[in-house]
Amino acid sequence: MSTSVTLRAIRAASKAVSDAGLKEAGFKRQGNHLHRHVGDVVHAIQFQASQWGSAASGSFTVNLVVTSPSVYTTWMGRPFPSNPASTLFPVNTRIGSMMPSRKDLWWTVADNTDLDDLSREVTAAILQYGMPFFEQFTSKEAMLTRLRHGKGLPGLTRPQALLVHAILAVEIGAFKEAQELLATAYDEAGVSKFRETVQLIGERLGTTLPPSGSEIEGTGWQC
Repeated sequence: MSTSVTLRAIRAASKAVSDAGLKEAGFKRQGNHLHRHVGDVVHAIQFQASQWGSAASGSFTVNLVVTSPSVYTTWMGRPFPSNPASTLFPVNTRIGSMMPSRKDLWWTVADNTDLDDLSREVTAAILQYGMPFFEQFTSKEAMLTRLRHGKGLPGLTRPQALLVHAILAVEIGAFKEAQELLATAYDEAGVSKFRETVQLIGERLGTTLPPSGSEIEGTGWQC
């Protein structure tokens, strides 16, 4: 079975990006994706093919990911994946959103596409716009600081950001802060299914949520 032109293009671009300096910057190429460990976080570059492509034509984009094994496992309740670029959690954004146009960017490919030119274009975009994105998130502390200042995290809704904030707070021992965040998330969830997610994360963090947003001062943690 022949490889689709999209997969060939991704493979070529991925290798070109790695060879253009990301290997020296600590990135490991795993499959067609790249990742590196920076302190207590992982930076990942994920190549995503469009589901609408054919063997002879298609398109792909690049996702920029910042993840953490401990945050991921607390949220998902399962082990951290062997390829970190598959997580897309908690921080992720498309390369196009980092570029001046702020538009979603997909590279279109066909049998006559010059893969060398395409690879150079993708590499330039990642080096110029992707790498500065990663510099904003060099630690879990950087994520927590951003959340504490109300800036949110790319790829997360406000309810999700409240829970990730709570997870990070627990990790540094800020239990009261985490309790307040969980209570806020619980109240804001209302009668939606997300309330169950809040309760589940609360249990994994070692606390029991109240049935409403009542005062939680003095409730005990089993962390």
